[in-house]
Amino acid sequence: MAITLKSTLKSSRANTKRQKQNPARRIETLFVRSHEIWESYGVDVAVIVMKGGRYSTYSTRPHRPPSMADIGATYPLPKNLLPKDLEGRIAKRMARTQRRRGGEASTGLHRVPESRKRGQLVI
Repeated sequence: MAITLKSTLKSSRANTKRQKQNPARRIETLFVRSHEIWESYGVDVAVIVMKGGRYSTYSTRPHRPPSMADIGATYPLPKNLLPKDLEGRIAKRMARTQRRRGGEASTGLHRVPESRKRGQLVI
């Protein structure tokens, strides 16, 4: 019984550590992909991520990313997407992939609990 308890505690600690590292890695990947989009297509990219009350930002311009007021004052009006908007797109993509493969499709994305869905993604 002691061996089982020990291995359970060890795997629990490993899972906790992995869960803490995973968001940091995904944010880093988001910034790298944003940089690749800037290099490939020459578009200005600004990414703002808030995790645990701390903001992380990436911008292709040397100054700070634009504020929400600056973005709202631009013309044409910006696209302000919410998580529910992207979930609809992901569902359509999954259905299309499923029809092509004739089986179950996976996006590779993890579901985010409703309590953690906050903020907006501005594209």
